[in-house]
Amino acid sequence: MSDSEDQVSNQNQDDQTDDQQDPSQEDDQRESEETISAAEAAKLRKELADTRKEAAKHRTDLRKVQADAAKAEQDKAKEQGNFEKLYETAQTTITERDDRIAELEGQIKTAEHTSLRVQVAQKHKLPADLTDLLQGDDEAALEASAKVLAKHIRIEAPDTEAGRAGRRQSQETKPVAPGKTVDGIQKVAWTPA
Repeated sequence: MSDSEDQVSNQNQDDQTDDQQDPSQEDDQRESEETISAAEAAKLRKELADTRKEAAKHRTDLRKVQADAAKAEQDKAKEQGNFEKLYETAQTTITERDDRIAELEGQIKTAEHTSLRVQVAQKHKLPADLTDLLQGDDEAALEASAKVLAKHIRIEAPDTEAGRAGRRQSQETKPVAPGKTVDGIQKVAWTPA
C-alpha cells in the first residue's frame, strides 16, 4: 500500500469514526438543546404569563380610565346643565330686579312730582284739594299752572269767627239784631241753649 492509499483509508476510518461519534454527540447535543429549549421554553412561558398578566392589568386600567372618563363627561354635562340652570335663574333674578328697580324709580318720581305740586300750591296759597289740578312735569310748568288757577279762584281769608263759634257766649252778652254791627263786626242773634 502506498502512502496515499493509507491516507485515504485513514481518512475513511476517521470519517467513519466521526460518523460513529456524530450520532452520540448529536444525542448529547440534542439533549443539551432540549434542556436549553425546555429551560428557554419555561422562561418564555413565564415571560408570556407575565406579559399576559401585564396586558390584563393594562386592559383593566384602560377600562377604569374609560369608565372614569365617561363619568367625568357625565359630571361635566350635569355641571353644564346646572350652570345653564343657574345662568337662567340668574337671568330671571336680574330681570326681576330690573323690573323692581324700574317700579321703585317710578314711585320715587311720582312722589317727587307730588311733593313739588304741593310746594307750588302752598307757594301760591292754593287749597290742598286743588293740588291735583296743577299740571306740568317740571317746576316751571307747575308754577305757570298754579298762576292760572290762582287767577280763577278767589282765595278768602280764613274765618276767624268760625273758630270762636264753638265757644259759649257768656250770659252778659246781649243779643244784637241781625244786620247790626258792633265795632265793625256783624253779630248774629244768639240764644243760649
